[in-house]
Amino acid sequence: MSITDATKALLAVQINGDALMNCSPALKDEKDLVLVAVTTSVDALLWASPRLKEDREVLIQACTHFGRAIRYTKLLRSDPGVVFAAVKNDGNALQHVPTSSGLKNNFDVVATAIQSKPLSFQYASEEMRSNVELLVMAAKLDPKVLAAAATPEARSKAEAILENNGARWATSNAVYGGQ
Repeated sequence: MSITDATKALLAVQINGDALMNCSPALKDEKDLVLVAVTTSVDALLWASPRLKEDREVLIQACTHFGRAIRYTKLLRSDPGVVFAAVKNDGNALQHVPTSSGLKNNFDVVATAIQSKPLSFQYASEEMRSNVELLVMAAKLDPKVLAAAATPEARSKAEAILENNGARWATSNAVYGGQ
């Protein structure tokens, strides 16, 4: 049975955005309703109309609340505004950003992702994973990040900086999950 009453639908999605799945196709295409739904469930976009899955405002709203909601769009995964909203909320959303967008190679995007989830560094481009400044930033938050360094040289430089700043970091690859 499909929900066809807009008031009932709004009440339902305010509690759980997944209630959108039980709404009529017309309600799934109501932008105001979907904007509410995406604030209460990471998967609400799954039930939205195809048009609204690709609406920039809807995606930014969804990604502000649940970064990994970015996975439900095809066209907007390369939109800088959507990507920044997503990685600010959940750095691991970086894994859903296409390499071809260049955003995995953007210092500010990667730094934002790291601040949210340090281990999201592993989804950055090789160039960014060679960036010692980013590596140090991430390793200060979680030393396991050092395993994601693109080169042994970058990791060694980052470890030296961390040690010079008074941190004691193990240098064995085994500690970081490497070889």
